[in-house]
Amino acid sequence: MNIDELEGLDEATRKEIEELQKVTREKDGNEEYVYSRFSIFYKVRLLEDCNIGIEALKDIKIEDGDYDIAQCYIVGEYLFTKNNIELAFEALKNIRDVKETRNFNYIFLRIAQLYIVDLEKRDTSKAAFALNLCKSTHCYEVNCYLKICALLDDAKTKVIGEYYLELFIILIEAHSLLVINYNHEKEKSPERKLAHYTNTNVANILLNNELDDPKYIRLNTISNVNDPSEGQLLELLLDDKGSDYNESYFNKDFHAFISCFTLNHDSLNQFRLYGKKDNKEASGISIVFKGSFFQKDKFSGMSFLSVGSKKEHNAGVDYSNATIEKNISIEEDSNKYLVMRCVYVDPKSDYIQLAHRDRLTFYREFDDKSLAESSWETYQNEIKEKSKDFGDYFYKIKVAYRKILNEKKALSSSDEKSEKYCEKLLDEILLPLKYLIKHSAFQEEQECRMVYITSLEDTKVKMIYGEALYVDYELNVRDYLDKVYIAPAATQYQPYLAKLLCNTDVKIELSNNPYRQT
Repeated sequence: MNIDELEGLDEATRKEIEELQKVTREKDGNEEYVYSRFSIFYKVRLLEDCNIGIEALKDIKIEDGDYDIAQCYIVGEYLFTKNNIELAFEALKNIRDVKETRNFNYIFLRIAQLYIVDLEKRDTSKAAFALNLCKSTHCYEVNCYLKICALLDDAKTKVIGEYYLELFIILIEAHSLLVINYNHEKEKSPERKLAHYTNTNVANILLNNELDDPKYIRLNTISNVNDPSEGQLLELLLDDKGSDYNESYFNKDFHAFISCFTLNHDSLNQFRLYGKKDNKEASGISIVFKGSFFQKDKFSGMSFLSVGSKKEHNAGVDYSNATIEKNISIEEDSNKYLVMRCVYVDPKSDYIQLAHRDRLTFYREFDDKSLAESSWETYQNEIKEKSKDFGDYFYKIKVAYRKILNEKKALSSSDEKSEKYCEKLLDEILLPLKYLIKHSAFQEEQECRMVYITSLEDTKVKMIYGEALYVDYELNVRDYLDKVYIAPAATQYQPYLAKLLCNTDVKIELSNNPYRQT
């Protein structure tokens, strides 16, 4: 394509591209040539007609170091700019080293989704090919989609496969709504302080840098929380069984580990409940983290779900390709977890409230009362809208869930193995929301969570026998601190905390809450 035919280029950029086009392998060498091809692509990629950029990337050969990256960009342009999945897939087949293309895995997942969801273009073989490329970062999604594909490919299970697909897509969208877009550096963001309450002994361990070993926050077993319905409430609500939970409920295959946070960093109620030392209320601290402590976006996949280790077989359907390896080692950034807001539901009335920041915090933040109230009202309306949207999703989840239950009854009478397979898949699909749905009785906690769900066989799971079962969140706490707040009954620890943090820019503040021990 002639550069003169391109619209939207200013004269300076046009001349730059003309000079880049003059670069050759023979005259300038392979490295300079590859650089020039990428440069051409970057300069035209935002134009409506970006063919010249795609053609430039096609000049990069397999022997060149950035060949796979070039192919990924071509895939993305064909998929998102050209809206041509077939051309995108043809470029996808050229990728040779998936270790080099991990940052593009969300594109591969999108291609797989389109080949599964679009009935006219459905091709589960192509979907499986794309899924195989992104399993290192999207292991949970790959696991579920491959199993759904196996159902769709068999005439006996195709109908229930469609229902599972419907449920999975809705549930992923509902889960996405709960992700906290946390950024402590955005001054205008109402959700810019995310705190973890703990006691002063733990603070000393986490903040002390005398030893070279990094200090990690633990995600502790869900078995230790104060809500006996944890992990069961979602299915009870879907089954309309109210509060009929089982206090002895335990699942070693999908066991949850959590670390709790809140958007209310200086809450007397939280200080009284958590971080107590020697059972003394309001004697702990709250640690506010930088946004970089958490997974930044949803493109990195649901890294908090470690699913799939054993091969499953079923007569008549080949499910052996529907499993993936477990505990894949991935880079630190990809191994961060999303922080999610919990959803508080009243089983009797279907009342739904999403975890949020308290009104009082706005008045403490702004000296101007009218500004505080207007900021609160704007934020409250946003939370109400999110709550309504989640309620709509929850209704759709219920509908899809009921379809599956009805179809499973018909399936169980003719194919017991398929029915058992479908039962396990249903458990896996519900996992992203399972430990975010809480009883409304606990709504004052306004809890947000990092969650890691895995088998107890996972090597990440550590144990202090009889005392603790946990998973380390392997980021050094000191490197991600923003502020520390000291509870009313722990003010004597201020100089010690200052000593621990003397070589950092972390601010230490005393709680604004009055409190007297009785």
